[in-house]
Amino acid sequence: MDSVEREQRFDAIYMAITFGHIKAARSAFEASMNQATNDKLTQVIEILKKKGLYFLIEDIEKLKEI
Repeated sequence: MDSVEREQRFDAIYMAITFGHIKAARSAFEASMNQATNDKLTQVIEILKKKGLYFLIEDIEKLKEI
């Protein structure tokens, strides 16, 4: 998620809250958090590949599925 996409997501959350759409804001927030977490886990997988620690990659992939 780049800075523009991140800003757009937070704007969407802000607008949803402003207009009283709390469930929509919560859903947008959860989606944003899931995306950010998956992005970081993907970065971890790339580091593990470079280090040759392939046995950990499967565990990280499972975390991404949750």
